Amino acid sequence: MKKTRFDSTGLRLSMARITFAATILISSFCSAEWEALPIPNPSFEEGDRLPDSWRTYQDGDAEFARTGNRSLYIKNEGPRHGAWECQSRLSFEPDATYRASVWYCARLEKLYAKGKGSGRLALLIFGPRQTLDGKDHRWDMAKGADFSATDNEWKLLTFEFTPPPEVKSGRIWLWSLLGAGNELWFDDFSLEIKRKE
Repeated sequence: MKKTRFDSTGLRLSMARITFAATILISSFCSAEWEALPIPNPSFEEGDRLPDSWRTYQDGDAEFARTGNRSLYIKNEGPRHGAWECQSRLSFEPDATYRASVWYCARLEKLYAKGKGSGRLALLIFGPRQTLDGKDHRWDMAKGADFSATDNEWKLLTFEFTPPPEVKSGRIWLWSLLGAGNELWFDDFSLEIKRKE
């Protein structure tokens, strides 16, 4: 009786197709997309002397922008740091991952005129103050950028963060730690949430 030789080529091809289809199926369930969240006046175009929905502890507004006609402007006039704060509070979803981004441009000629010193700016998300074990606590997440030179070009500062479960809201701050006499602009802020499909 003649034996039939088993050909495994077809089986291997079938298994490969099944594996590929399973990979696509799993990826479709696990894939995520970034969804933009509404931020009041994110490009700082609305408002008269100062942009609506944002406040600063130093005066400053400029007709210099990455897009549009206006940006947030800070010029440090002493040891005090300059900052802008969004007046609307963010609401966080449980176990959600967020991505915050902002464009910045710095002019640091005075700081680096003699090749000394350093500069820094920061994008911060502050949570509300909480009392734990009789002590005052506040969660925050920050991303900074250091400078050793300046080219007066717009650059993107961005980072991802996942607030802890107990932090359900927060505020946006844009800080300048560049030292006296230096200038900094922020423009086109955005906040996104990662959505799983």
